[in-house]
Amino acid sequence: MRIYSGRLVTSLASGVRQHSDDAPSPSPSPHHREAHASRSPDGRRGMTLIEVGVALVVLSAAMMALVQLVGVAARQRRAGDQRLIALQEVANGAERLAIARWEDLTPEKLTTWQPSAELSAVLPAADCHVNIREEAGPPAARRIALRVAWTNAVGEQVAPVELTLWRYAAEVRR
Repeated sequence: MRIYSGRLVTSLASGVRQHSDDAPSPSPSPHHREAHASRSPDGRRGMTLIEVGVALVVLSAAMMALVQLVGVAARQRRAGDQRLIALQEVANGAERLAIARWEDLTPEKLTTWQPSAELSAVLPAADCHVNIREEAGPPAARRIALRVAWTNAVGEQVAPVELTLWRYAAEVRR
């Protein structure tokens, strides 16, 4: 026998509790059953070590995937920046050659150019190459191909940046 809130409750062998007026106690509400469903056998509520371990494994896998994603994004951005600087370099080289004298645009005089400070800062081992070829037929023309090639951080050759332009000799008017 126990007294709860001023009422006498007896515990029978069958496990049914009866109040002092011998009426069976009402069955627990569904909410009451749910609250006790997550309790351990000794009545405590909380997560088991297995549940915590599984949650940590899932969280660790998600964090590793996120770190790898950030690393890939950083490499892609670096590669994009390198390609942009190389494109600017060949475009600037093409502008310089467009205003150069015709006599200076020969394969013997021009095979390479000195990279800019910006290109050297981003791609220190960049190879800047010029290929000049005479084009047949009037008017006199030269095909000028500019190329910047480099290797990435792991030593692999990256697809080079190339730009081709044609220069025509000025006509002499008589």
